[in-house]
Amino acid sequence: MAEMEADPPPPPVAPDTELLKRAHHLICKVAETQSCASSTLRGRISVHHFATKSASFANLDRLYSIVKESARVIKQTPFVASVGCNLVFSSRFTGALGPAGSAPAPPSRKRARDDECDQLEQLETIKEKLLRASKVSAPEIEKGAEVARALLTHLRGSENEMVIESFALLPKRLAPSDASPRLVLAMRLSAGVAVPVSTLKRSLGDCWADGALTTEPESCPVTLSDLPLGAAAKTALDFGNAPLLLVTSVPTGGE
Repeated sequence: MAEMEADPPPPPVAPDTELLKRAHHLICKVAETQSCASSTLRGRISVHHFATKSASFANLDRLYSIVKESARVIKQTPFVASVGCNLVFSSRFTGALGPAGSAPAPPSRKRARDDECDQLEQLETIKEKLLRASKVSAPEIEKGAEVARALLTHLRGSENEMVIESFALLPKRLAPSDASPRLVLAMRLSAGVAVPVSTLKRSLGDCWADGALTTEPESCPVTLSDLPLGAAAKTALDFGNAPLLLVTSVPTGGE
């Protein structure tokens, strides 16, 4: 009597798939401690939704750190974006072993260059006005302009698109007890555009120490009158898509 043939063994799991799942699990464990309400692995993207509409740079930095750690196992690039009115952190796995992927190079299209030039000219006008009339110290103003310039020059979306719609440098008292105003940098980023966290952190420099991103139209101490919604932001909101608002303070010389 012939022996019954055994069922064929299941196909082996691709090593890359196992690495991807392991890296996603590592990010999930940290995401749970950083106010993320849900996490999902969608193909080759690890997606993490914040429970609130805001996240501090400290939250993002902790997530970025675990991505860099797991990137020793599988290459990936972390992003932050608005999805609808929610704030979402994600990490895109690119498969090969090695460090986290770098952000895409800035676009070379003429319109993008023209928009960037217009924004940099606007920044110079704002800086000169602050130097003439503001109670904020000149070193703070120069530092704030330097950080804003870095963001305007280097920060792009995941597909190299322009992402900064509007910005402001604002003298603000951050607390009622403050003896003098501090310089606050505020920027509106395009709705639904994924922004590389590595570029965001590198461009902010010292301003990464204290700040936040939110899908709310205002965030203390920045109001809509300080940074009104532009045409693109209003259109996006009409379709249920909130732009991101970045708010941070410029460190004083003693910090």
